[in-house]
Amino acid sequence: MSLFRNLLIQKQSARHDTPFQFALTIDTAKLGGLVWTYPLASLDVDETLQNAWIDWGDGNETRDLFTLLSSGQPVTHTYPAEGPYQVRFNHSINRGPSLANPTASVTDLSRRAIVSIDTPFLYLGTENGDYLLTTLLSLASVPDDLFLHNPQLTRFSYCFYSCSSLTSIPDNLFAANTAATDFSACFAGCSAVKSIPE
Repeated sequence: MSLFRNLLIQKQSARHDTPFQFALTIDTAKLGGLVWTYPLASLDVDETLQNAWIDWGDGNETRDLFTLLSSGQPVTHTYPAEGPYQVRFNHSINRGPSLANPTASVTDLSRRAIVSIDTPFLYLGTENGDYLLTTLLSLASVPDDLFLHNPQLTRFSYCFYSCSSLTSIPDNLFAANTAATDFSACFAGCSAVKSIPE
């Protein structure tokens, strides 16, 4: 076997074994129960989802996302005990879910359970970042490269609205979004944030 062919096979294998991943951490103590629903409503339902799955962080996975979302069913999981769990959305391509919901309520416990975003969003397929993290009341931290895979985003109106547990904003949060024009009320209701970077 030629060296080139051997390297090509290794590269293809690496792509298969290392999926694109979006990770967040939830705390089931904030649910009032042990059932959590992943907010996947914004994800395009197409056949590529046959190659996507969720690792719930407790040793369980859901791999039939295409079937569930095609039939309009929520993607839920019941945890064995209270505690923090890192939930990982995995995909064979760089495409992932948004958490945007302009009609989200502060009483939505599934959103309230999210305490941190641990990796950058995967590609969201839109230029609109409005309401992206709105009413995530328990969100305490986000990575400084949160929008690394989404330089096309130009709007961030109410993006972090009512993220009242967020205490600081990374200095380079919007470094990839050089074409962004609208940050109106982006951090409105973020009462614990002491300063917002220029």
